[in-house]
Amino acid sequence: MHDLNFSISNSDMRRYIASAFLLMVIILAAAIVLNVLIDPYAIHDSTRHAGINLEKPALSANERLYKAQLAQTAATTVILGTSRSEVGIDPTSPAFGAGPIINLATSNQPYRETLELLQVASARGVRRAIVGLDFFAANDWRRYPSTYSPGMYAGINRWELAASMSTLLASYNTVRNQDPHRLAAVGAQLREDGMRLLGDGYISGQGGHYRLFLDTETSYLRDAYPQHNAFGLDLSDGGTSEMKCALRLFEYAHQHGIELHVFISPSHAQLWETLYQSGLWDKWEAWKRRLVAMGQLAAREAGTSPFDIVDFSGFNAFTTEPVPPQSQPSARMQWYIEASHYRPALGELVLERLLTRTSTDHRAADFGTSIDTTNIDGSLSDIRASHTRWRAANPTAVDDIAAALSRSILSRRRNATVQERFQGQGCS
Repeated sequence: MHDLNFSISNSDMRRYIASAFLLMVIILAAAIVLNVLIDPYAIHDSTRHAGINLEKPALSANERLYKAQLAQTAATTVILGTSRSEVGIDPTSPAFGAGPIINLATSNQPYRETLELLQVASARGVRRAIVGLDFFAANDWRRYPSTYSPGMYAGINRWELAASMSTLLASYNTVRNQDPHRLAAVGAQLREDGMRLLGDGYISGQGGHYRLFLDTETSYLRDAYPQHNAFGLDLSDGGTSEMKCALRLFEYAHQHGIELHVFISPSHAQLWETLYQSGLWDKWEAWKRRLVAMGQLAAREAGTSPFDIVDFSGFNAFTTEPVPPQSQPSARMQWYIEASHYRPALGELVLERLLTRTSTDHRAADFGTSIDTTNIDGSLSDIRASHTRWRAANPTAVDDIAAALSRSILSRRRNATVQERFQGQGCS
């Protein structure tokens, strides 16, 4: 047997390393090109091709990446708020007048994010904002969404994203998932102007309105409407809180000449019953009073009139629309998707009230109450009285929500043990 000795010269090693490095560069460049062409997050303005990248399923879980780019575009008006505004307020509404209009609302949008998006949009020339402020977003003990971090809208590096493996996986999944019907069924469609599409395909895919209402109410009891002592509503003048972010929102709009239209969402009566049974009704009322007070304070400091705050919550001809029974999963509601989200048809009536003061529906004559320091107590009293009447007329819905509360009791107790402000949340 003879020993075989192999030796590699320094020049051979250098050529090997150079070849390996070149191969890595080629692979990385190919991945970047592919990610830009497929553009799974719709941040490169790449051409869309049917069957390849027309649909963007990755946007469902990464909408903030797209909204960060959308906020940089020139527009006359922005829509801000939680997914209620994202789903229900249509940028193509004729009530807006001249455009372009963009929807920068996001799922579970905290007030700090609303403020940051308004600041970015204002720098691009926006001078009007439609802002839906929701009670659950005021909870200082509710952790910010995992896809949002304070300051992220100052700039997202598109090319760093294009070079990431997660984007490559998203590109792969984009090409694999181009069935619009399947995407519609899971609510994974985002329009180019930022509006999320939750239509009849979504309602069917989720089992009908009854199932959607039940799931939404259960979800709110577990998370958005926790036990009274687990909802951190800071109404003080000092410290750091989400309510301070709402005040900064009013102040910023006054300082920069932005026409601000603030509204409280017209979620369904069953969601307000869910809030009532969760034990948060008094905090809900305190939150409304504080919004009004902050609006007055910001206007007084600016030496001008306060922005209108219109309350569409409560119990009226629209929010009390009957929910189809479990035995009718194919029945369709006119105004609602589920308890939290209203259809764009109702959003249109909201916009008419906010922007034109006229309505295409005679029932909307008293839809939406402008609340201020002179009428807030009367408005809250009216909602309490209408709530009492609604409960008496809808015992089955009341019992269903009570049953959902009972099923959620363990998770509500666990959530109640978390009472802390998370790092970086709120405004000072």
